[in-house]
Amino acid sequence: MTKVNQEQPTLNALILMGGVSSRMGSTKALLKHPDGSYLIQRAVNLFQFIPSQHIYISLRQEQQSLLPKLRSDVRVIHDSYEDIGPAAGLLSAYKEDPTSHWVIFAVDFASATPDSMSTLIDTHLQHSNPITCYIHPDDGQPEPFFAVWSPQALEEFRINVEENKRTEPIFTLKQVLKKTRLDTNDGEGAYIKPMDSSWLIDTNTPDEWFAMQKRAEKATALKYDDALDLIREAAKQRTKILTKDDPSFMTERVPVEESVGRISSKDISATSSLPAFDKSAVDGFALSASSTIGASTKYPIEFNVVGTLFYGDAPPNVGSLSVKNPCYQVTVGAPFPGGTAGLFDCCVNTEDVEVVRDEEGRIGKVKVTKVIAEGNNRRLAGDDYVVDDLVLRKAEVVRAEHLYVLIALGIDEVEVSKRVTVVIVSIGDELWEDEHQTPKVGQVGDSNSPYSKLRSSICVPEHG
Repeated sequence: MTKVNQEQPTLNALILMGGVSSRMGSTKALLKHPDGSYLIQRAVNLFQFIPSQHIYISLRQEQQSLLPKLRSDVRVIHDSYEDIGPAAGLLSAYKEDPTSHWVIFAVDFASATPDSMSTLIDTHLQHSNPITCYIHPDDGQPEPFFAVWSPQALEEFRINVEENKRTEPIFTLKQVLKKTRLDTNDGEGAYIKPMDSSWLIDTNTPDEWFAMQKRAEKATALKYDDALDLIREAAKQRTKILTKDDPSFMTERVPVEESVGRISSKDISATSSLPAFDKSAVDGFALSASSTIGASTKYPIEFNVVGTLFYGDAPPNVGSLSVKNPCYQVTVGAPFPGGTAGLFDCCVNTEDVEVVRDEEGRIGKVKVTKVIAEGNNRRLAGDDYVVDDLVLRKAEVVRAEHLYVLIALGIDEVEVSKRVTVVIVSIGDELWEDEHQTPKVGQVGDSNSPYSKLRSSICVPEHG
């Protein structure tokens, strides 16, 4: 029986837009990152591959007209609390959906990456803590605005704000984690040390903003092997988290005809012998090898045809026969007649006998003109596989050759790894993508994307 995966909590994303920064002289959410996007647009894109139900932006009602073009699925929450700063966004989100876990992110963190966001969410889902947050590497302080807050934690925050007049989110954060004995830097996933310290560098001053721009401009591409190692490690950790409660989460069963090119998720062994019975390897005549001793062109030995067997016939069990030198006419793949030991233990090719027909044109006898060895042209049961022989290994790519064996064994489904989604993005000023315009001198067509898409047979490719 398949183990049922425990229900994951509902996740919503909340981006804190913030107001006009006196030190920056403008709304930080509308500052342009070196990649060309506004910080608010960049924040939305961080959630592109994150399993959040909805993405919300927290702002005051008069700020909505300032928003640049965003994805159509982004929603807006108007702050319903006055004069309490970013705390208003958290409470408004809790009021919007009091049963959801909220991923809180402030646009100040201009160097955050999709990896930093997925690490935060994966850790929260793995440990199920009331709050999961990053800690600043310089002073070890938790960051409430780059964190996941549970309904339990947000209710505690609401009480602190409305009844105790404590509007600082960090106060509630520490209070909640202290109550659950998670207020330490190794507190079972409640606090996360960032893999890259720049993730938590905010942009509160012009100097910080200038430094962030310089870091982004100086960023260099990873070496191929280093990038591959990062991808493999991220995939390994992601798989570990997703399969924690249900090991079958990353696999699926597909019809055997659709399994070619997929990766087998477990060993598959033969459940029966293949072939299941002795069969003929050629069109010819099944007979006794010992009865051909002395046969030659000058002195052929005559055999009497007692029956015909075709591919698909059931193997006949033949007892003692009164006919001298009996034989069966067989087609390739036809079962060998069983029964009396040695009575039918080889097959001679049709081309190697002289056929004798009766008055009605039927083959009644054949003359064998040479000695035939025992086992000649006879495939034995289990010649390819016997029970428990390994047919397909775990992590092996299913090929057409496997298909033949699997179907022959009566296996109609194969358990394979689920396809991963791969986004294929071709970049470069030299690319010519608009088929309605004549390419400029030096431009080339984007041939890499369609080629990579076709080569990604074990993935679900998306053209970016």
